[in-house]
Amino acid sequence: MPSGKAAVAREILGYLIHHQEAKDTLDGIRHYWIGQIGPDAEDEREVEQAVHDLVTRGWVVKRETATKPVYSLNRPHVEDIRGFLSEDEPN
Repeated sequence: MPSGKAAVAREILGYLIHHQEAKDTLDGIRHYWIGQIGPDAEDEREVEQAVHDLVTRGWVVKRETATKPVYSLNRPHVEDIRGFLSEDEPN
C-alpha cells in the first residue's frame, strides 16, 4: 500500500484513469483500487481522508446509496487528473 495520504490519492487517481467506469465504496477502494490493506486503522483513515480530499477537489464523485456512499471518477476532470499525475513523473 502506498504511504501517506498524498500517495494514496495518487494511487486512487491512477486507478480511476485506467478504469474510468469504476465505482465502489470505501471498502472496495481500500481492497481493490489500492490493494489489500491490513487491519491498520491509520491506513484506513488515510484512504478515507484521501477520498474526501479528492471529492472536495471535484475529481471524485460521491453518490449516496441506501447502504454506503459509492465513489467514482468525475469524468470532466480527466485531463486535469492526468496533468496532476504526470507532474512528478521523470521526463
